Amino acid sequence: MAIQCIQPGKPIQNDRIERFNRLNQDEVLDQYLVAELDDVREADREFLNDYDLHRPLQALDGMTPVEERDRHARSSTFEASG
Repeated sequence: MAIQCIQPGKPIQNDRIERFNRLNQDEVLDQYLVAELDDVREADREFLNDYDLHRPLQALDGMTPVEERDRHARSSTFEASG
């Protein structure tokens, strides 16, 4: 499989990444005045944790991934042996 690059001036060819980059800029980079790159990395880690785990998703009927995981764990009939 060859790497396919988007054509210059055609960000719509990579719309999911472009949307995430814009959200990241609006929610993280534009909110803080930072002096060091490590500060940006820490703010980014916090944002990604919230984005990946604690943001309600339409695909999960408004639940967060953590809530869905916990709901699924409670309703599961599988029990780990140990």
